[in-house]
Amino acid sequence: MNKKNYWYVGLRFTWSLLIIFCYFLGNKLVIPYVDISKVFLIGGASDSIIFANAITGGNLRQLSLFSLGLSPWMSAMLIWQMIVVTKMFGCDKLPVKYQETAQMIMTATISIIQALVIVLKATFIEGYSTPQVMVVSVLVLVAGTFLMVWLSDLNAAYGVGGSMMLIIPGMIAYLPQDVMDTLTQVPLESYWFIIIGIITVVLFLSSIIFEKAKYRIPINKVSIHNRFKKYSYYEMNLNPAGGMPVMYAMTIVAIPQYVFILLQVFYPENTLLQRISEEINIGTPGWFLIYFLIIVLLGYSFAFINVNPDKVAENMMKQGEYIYGIYPGKDTRKYITGLLWRFSFVGNIYLIMMAFLPILLVIKDPRLIRLGMIPGIFLIFNGMVLQIENEVQAMIVNTKYKI
Repeated sequence: MNKKNYWYVGLRFTWSLLIIFCYFLGNKLVIPYVDISKVFLIGGASDSIIFANAITGGNLRQLSLFSLGLSPWMSAMLIWQMIVVTKMFGCDKLPVKYQETAQMIMTATISIIQALVIVLKATFIEGYSTPQVMVVSVLVLVAGTFLMVWLSDLNAAYGVGGSMMLIIPGMIAYLPQDVMDTLTQVPLESYWFIIIGIITVVLFLSSIIFEKAKYRIPINKVSIHNRFKKYSYYEMNLNPAGGMPVMYAMTIVAIPQYVFILLQVFYPENTLLQRISEEINIGTPGWFLIYFLIIVLLGYSFAFINVNPDKVAENMMKQGEYIYGIYPGKDTRKYITGLLWRFSFVGNIYLIMMAFLPILLVIKDPRLIRLGMIPGIFLIFNGMVLQIENEVQAMIVNTKYKI
């Protein structure tokens, strides 16, 4: 890599560092009149909601400008992507501008719901718990979400890693604190530390190996007529969904919790709402079932979002490529789709082992969610780091051959 490459990549990393600084600065800007000496609690859902926010760049340990993080935006983006992929209401044919507007409206709606719950459950300094102060606090939290979205777009344009650079620092900064807090709050026997340590190391190493595992499909390139022809292939990840289903699963699971908590605030006497809210709290069979189903659903969904068989088949035809023994076009699409279903099944088993089975620790104590989510965090972290690595390599190649 020559000096020009170093300078270009270094400049983009400098931009990212500046944006990360803005992120940490925003986390220190506490919401006015909130009593920061009080612990933030929203019932039995506290641990899961706090953790869901933490893995999307939020911070509910203290109410600040960026407390909501990117959670509302990521939830809205996922919901809209599902609508587009299923071609519901003809949304896939809308102009990009209208699609982006719809996503922002969804983001605003979800962020208002989450902000209302947080503000209504927050403890304000005596004498300042007025409707006006609460409205301003909600607006500040919603504005913080959109500011983080803007920083994410800014980093995508000028820095490295896009939104991931606003998520990784928070995960790294607060993970040790989470582990220490959990061990302080929940005393464990010595053998539990050995079991958790061994499982964590095994799952961490397996996540590194599995994320890099690829299946190579030999292809014939009509335009190549030399010895390099035998090295032509199409790569497909053994886990085509990556680690994103875990992050989005925690975010999606938190949405109904927010909704029912908010409804309980307005209808405190309604026993049905209270019963449903209790049934979807972390550690209950209802919560486990929802979390499991969302991981599986997102595992298949992200696989087909990341690898679109229609586009793969279309691009191969345009570039004069075909898979040996498979006709171009419709047959290629069917072949890729079949492989994708199989690899998605394998990927889902892997996601369940990494992100679902360890979280069963909450059966012992709901506060152990932070320990149970460590393998899932490793999975998310590895996926993000690999994406950043690929992006940097693409930048270097781009700079090298730029005319």
